[in-house]
Amino acid sequence: MAISEETKYTIQKNRALRETQERAKELIDNLIDLSNVLDDDTQKAIQEGIAQSLVENHRTLQQSTVCNLHEALKIYSKTDTDPRNQSAVEFAQKVSEIEHYFPTI
Repeated sequence: MAISEETKYTIQKNRALRETQERAKELIDNLIDLSNVLDDDTQKAIQEGIAQSLVENHRTLQQSTVCNLHEALKIYSKTDTDPRNQSAVEFAQKVSEIEHYFPTI
């Protein structure tokens, strides 16, 4: 039995989505590893590097990235907490309450 073009497309799309999700996870894992320091100067350097990268990229991509971060925080806001991440989850919960439209221009 032959696979329909629609089924082939769906399989390819799902594979591409899984790969994209894995790439995003890998990038954030690297950021988490980089953030695994208690030194304020290093934390500030990380924050400035993130902001600089945003600013130096195409404005539509800046907006898309901020939108993705906002949506990721909405998902994160539902995670389990303990004292080590409680403040971060509470922040994400507050951010989740913000409704904002990010148009693709």
